[in-house]
Order: sequence, then C-alpha cells, then structure tokens
Amino acid sequence: MMNTPRTTPKDAEDAEDAEHAEDHRPALYLWLSRVLKSEQTPETLAAYQSGEGREMLLHLAAVPELSEGIAGMTAVADGWTDPDRAARALAVAYARLFLGAGSRSQRVPVYESVYTSDNGLICQEATNAIAALLQDHGLSADGWSEPADHIAVELEFLAWLAEKAGTDADPHAEQSQHALLSRHLLQWGPQFCDLCIERDTSGFYAAAALVLKGALGREQRRMIRPN
Repeated sequence: MMNTPRTTPKDAEDAEDAEHAEDHRPALYLWLSRVLKSEQTPETLAAYQSGEGREMLLHLAAVPELSEGIAGMTAVADGWTDPDRAARALAVAYARLFLGAGSRSQRVPVYESVYTSDNGLICQEATNAIAALLQDHGLSADGWSEPADHIAVELEFLAWLAEKAGTDADPHAEQSQHALLSRHLLQWGPQFCDLCIERDTSGFYAAAALVLKGALGREQRRMIRPN
C-alpha cells in the first residue's frame, strides 16, 4: 500500500494562494495595462480610495508576491486629498516617464524593441513577433495607435490569454501565454519595472511597477513548477 503524503497547513495555504492568484490574473494584467496605457482620470483615482478600485487592491494584496506593491499603491492613494489635482500631477509624471517629456535620465521606454534589439530602437523584431502572436488569435494592435510591443498591449494580450486559457474558446491560449511570457515579457519586463521604480517620483507608477515585477516573478516560478 502506498503512503499518502500528509497535507500540512502550509501546503494548504500555498494552494489557496495559488488558486487566488490564478483567479485574479486576467483582472490583474488588464488593470496594469490600463495603468500604463494612458494618463489616469480623476474618477479612476477616486475609485482607488473607495469603491471597486479599493476592493480590487484588497483582493490583490492577498497574493504574497503582489502585497508590497499593492501596499505602496494603497499608501499613495490614501495621500490624495483632491482626485483632480492628483490626476494632473500624475499626468505630468506619466509624460516624463513614458512620453519623453522629461530628461533622458527620467524616461522609461515602453517598447520591448528598445530593450531587446541590438540598436535599441522601436519597431524592431519584437514588434513583428507580438503582432504575429496577436494575429494567431484573430487580434491586432491597430486600435492602440502604438506598436504591438508596447508594454500595455502585451499586458492586455496576456490578460486576454489568461481569460481564455483552459476553455474551449481558444485551445491555444495556454501555449501562447507561455510564448508571450518566456520570449517577451520575462525578457524585458523586469528591467522596465526596475527603471519605473528608480525614476518615478510620484510613487504611483513605482508601486504599479513593483506589482508587475512581483507578478512576473510569480509567472516565472509558475512556468518552472506550475502552481
């Protein structure tokens, strides 16, 4: 007769954490995509203080790898006294970081090609590779007015794949998730996050980057040892 391994409280806790993280992957990556896609509105910022936005942060804080970044995001949100003023300040921070409005030392490139191509330019091999992956699933980045390897495009695509994976809606979604992560996001995402954490002065984008870095670290471990 085979010995049945005992399940310890720690094992049960780890399994619960893994299930919780899996459930929230689509919402997590869609949220991060929206944070990095464009400037935040006063309405969106107000929701971080109460309502759906705060509820989402509380749910994500239960995932160990995300808790530090979520705590930072919550602390920043709790410091806003006027959402309109906060939105204007964050628009300045966004422009300096991601739109090239700041000095070179303040900028954070948002395109994979800048990190992975030999010449450090946009619209290189990575752009075509992501566009091809999107096309495999009947999608495109045309509506974004941005190259396909923009960080927000890749994160929204990952959210879409995470939603479809394990269903009959798209039998290749799990395989494409692996490709998107192993060949793309895990190759440049951590460096993008480190630059955001280093160069953001608002605290908001640094906290979001810390969440993303934790999520990517979890994805890497998930690929080595699923759940």
